[in-house]
Amino acid sequence: MSSETENNNKIIEAPKERSWEQVLEDLRAEFDKGNVCIEHVQDILNSYKTNEQDWQKYALFDDHCYTRNLVDVGNGNYNLMLLCWDVGQASSIHTHAGSHCFVKVLDGKVVEEMYPPPKAVVEGEELKPNVESEHSPDAVLYISDEIAMHRVSNTSHSKRAVTLHVYSPPYLECKCADQRTGKLVPSGAINFFSKYGDKCDDEWTTNMASSDYC
Repeated sequence: MSSETENNNKIIEAPKERSWEQVLEDLRAEFDKGNVCIEHVQDILNSYKTNEQDWQKYALFDDHCYTRNLVDVGNGNYNLMLLCWDVGQASSIHTHAGSHCFVKVLDGKVVEEMYPPPKAVVEGEELKPNVESEHSPDAVLYISDEIAMHRVSNTSHSKRAVTLHVYSPPYLECKCADQRTGKLVPSGAINFFSKYGDKCDDEWTTNMASSDYC
């Protein structure tokens, strides 16, 4: 089949489909440019069709909380990680420390609740979601602190979920919000459950002791 199609006498190139390895390579090349082009990163993520064999070595779960599993530290301009959600697990409502956050659903379904951006929060007032949406495999999402805070959850009672996240620039701490009062508190150090497929038990256990984990 031709890689080009004809439409109104114009030749339009068909969308490129990338392998897992090509996604990793093209993300690194994109972030090497310095300035983040949101549309280009979204195009890279959209062009990959999820295949469990590509990423299953990074998909490590914990019974108590969703996990962050480092795939690539990139070039210092971004982090790439798998977040693994057992049944019923959810994040807190949280910010992204001024970074870009791209999400691609790899397996299962996740629900995203979007709340007012940090600058619009009034402490003492209950936070109410502006938007709530469910996302299936291969969906690509984008959020930043200019747009909203959010909470992500796996509401299924029977199926786990896996999401791929790109954060640029990488950050070590964000803020978590109390839904009842709108109060923003530091998250504590954001650590990993695994790096490159190997568990980091000591690091994770220390971080999990924080009540503000998000």
